[in-house]
Amino acid sequence: MTFARFADMWLPPALAVTVVVAMTFATAAAADAPLPDIVAKLVPSVVNITTWKMMPPSDGQGPPIKTRIFGSGSIVRPDGFIVTARHVVKDGEGFYITLSDGTQLRAQLVVEGQQVDIAVLKVNSGKPLPAVKVGDSDTLRQGDAVIAIGNPLGLSSTVTTGIVSALDRNIQQGPYDAFIQTDAAINPGNSGGGLFNAAGELIGVNDAIFQAADTGGGGSIGLGFAIPVNDAKFAVVHMMEPDWVGPGWIGAAIQQVTPNIQGAVGLQTPDGSILAQIEPGGPAEAAGLKLGDVVTAFNGKAEDNARGLRRAIAVSVPGTTVPVTVWRGGQQMTLQLTLGKTPGFKPALANRAAFAAASDVPALKTTAQIGMTIAPITDALRAQYKLSPDQTGALVTNVAENTDAWMFGVNPGNVIVRVGDQPVTSPEQLRQHVQEAIQQGRQYVMLLFQGPRGFEWVSFPVRQ
Repeated sequence: MTFARFADMWLPPALAVTVVVAMTFATAAAADAPLPDIVAKLVPSVVNITTWKMMPPSDGQGPPIKTRIFGSGSIVRPDGFIVTARHVVKDGEGFYITLSDGTQLRAQLVVEGQQVDIAVLKVNSGKPLPAVKVGDSDTLRQGDAVIAIGNPLGLSSTVTTGIVSALDRNIQQGPYDAFIQTDAAINPGNSGGGLFNAAGELIGVNDAIFQAADTGGGGSIGLGFAIPVNDAKFAVVHMMEPDWVGPGWIGAAIQQVTPNIQGAVGLQTPDGSILAQIEPGGPAEAAGLKLGDVVTAFNGKAEDNARGLRRAIAVSVPGTTVPVTVWRGGQQMTLQLTLGKTPGFKPALANRAAFAAASDVPALKTTAQIGMTIAPITDALRAQYKLSPDQTGALVTNVAENTDAWMFGVNPGNVIVRVGDQPVTSPEQLRQHVQEAIQQGRQYVMLLFQGPRGFEWVSFPVRQ
């Protein structure tokens, strides 16, 4: 059996922290409602995410090619903040989201995690967006009904249902694994989408699936995993706090106590974490912790496994002093430990300016701003791009990266043949029709492209 954490690749066609910039998460009261009514309210809050990446060709030959990666996300604030899985947007060169009504908006990456698979995008829609209600994943129980919504295989707003199969799953993808396991069908492209409870509250971020080795890397076999929303909320709030110095650190390697270790050290139960390494000069050494100590409680809370202890350390604020209870030489003792900063930690904000300015993606009013270089069709260009002898229109000869044209899949060699209901036979005519649409107060201008895939309308946003 293999583990897969991925978005869908498609070749063309907790601490209470009050900070000004922190995400705000509303909580809905539980309510009984028919499933279709719950889904109808949830679908507009889940978006499709398209990430453009430059990927090597499938045969490994030639230069990288522009590739679309599909994933999902949940709107968590009406002003356009979207939470998704980091691997959906990792190494992306451009992003746009598609709302459930088909509206497409450019997005900016605001923040991405380092030790947690969470990221945040920002869009500016010009109007409030429907945000999800966030629940409490700590209240989940095995057997609770859940709903998964996302964009599997590019099929937008797909809904699947199931139950919580297990909690606190360690799938060995990070030091803090505590995944929600579900049998709700999760497939490539679901990554980053929402897992909801029966009250319609977001309780998880869909992140990964297990696949049977003999399926050849197929889809869901009923083993899906989601990041608990409380973990995602903690990560988002702290990642977006400009002054956050990172997760806590004690400078020690932690190993789970097993029944055999229990017998060797004289514990009554196999609960706790044994220290397997102490960093010289680190916080653990300064506090008097020693190799072979078994940590049974941290900051006043019993910690019966290594993953729980790692998580407790990570969510603690560097510089604070906490009591640590250990078992040493047949005796229990409590030491005072001052947490340090995680070595090598770097701020997670990917675009501070975008966040501070509400990520107001600029409107595009001309073909140059849209990101295309347009030329009349000459005999030389007709031969270069293998156009038919009777082809007319405005020829795209270059597409600038990370522009609307680039994100919406326009390529050199495409020909613009219409603007709305007006035919186009030259670049001058194209520019004239675009300006007319803007002067008429249109929010979008529709261009009809002709290319190797046939005819395709692309709608570009414009503003006054």
